[in-house]
Amino acid sequence: MKSILRGAAFIPVLAAAISLVSPTIQAQTDVTPVDSAKYGWKHQAAGMLNLSQAYYDKWAKGGTDAFAYEWNLKGSMDLIQEQYTWETKAEAIYGRTKLGSLASRKSSDQFDFETVYTRLLKIHVNPFASASAQSQFFPGYSYDATANTRTKISDYFNPAYFMETVGLGVEPIKNLKERLGATMKQTVGSYGFQEKGVRTGEDFKQEYGVSSTTEYERALMENILAATRLDVFVNFKGVENIDGRWANKITAKVNKWVNANFEYELLYDSDLSLDTQTREALSVGISFLSL
Repeated sequence: MKSILRGAAFIPVLAAAISLVSPTIQAQTDVTPVDSAKYGWKHQAAGMLNLSQAYYDKWAKGGTDAFAYEWNLKGSMDLIQEQYTWETKAEAIYGRTKLGSLASRKSSDQFDFETVYTRLLKIHVNPFASASAQSQFFPGYSYDATANTRTKISDYFNPAYFMETVGLGVEPIKNLKERLGATMKQTVGSYGFQEKGVRTGEDFKQEYGVSSTTEYERALMENILAATRLDVFVNFKGVENIDGRWANKITAKVNKWVNANFEYELLYDSDLSLDTQTREALSVGISFLSL
């Protein structure tokens, strides 16, 4: 926990960055009426529960009982003004799976938080300052089916990643956003980092470099939305120290309460693993929260 607080301590850099990127916001003195439909606070929140269940009793063709669930909570809080925008969003995902007589196992566990302040210069490029945090909620294990044992490979909110960035953003076409800037990155992981595949025994790492974020959303059909996001961080040590995360999601809205979702994610971080990590999920969920 102390290591996590050390990483989180860098987030106040955002406040200093904002003071450099933009002048102090003055109270509006003109008499032009503000369009309340366009400016002000915008809030969104959504919750979904995905379930999967199978049961067999004397089934001649064979089969294994299974039960799985996944909670997905996400929300955003945006302040839109004529001279600036301040966008904050968070998402929490957690799920477990039980197969046959085996104990239940974690199938998904993710927490993402990001806040971005953008100064609107009314030109194609706008300066921004951002801070983000990524982690998980509960420990993770690798399982040995032969020995019937498990080994802990992660812990509560561990590993955790923090990033603070100051740079420039552009939106060349509608719904396509690109940000590029100078970045500080902190990685917390009490299970140690890797240098060329060898554990170093460290539990905290500070890096300086350049990062880019590309986001794009598009409606494939009236009730189908596709979203993709690519995050890249390049350490100033050289291009061989590149971390990348590519997340994709397609959501099909069946009706007000039921959605079908497909997710595909690629992740590479040489500090934790020399392998490219992949995650894929296909689910049908029930929406229990929509604001």
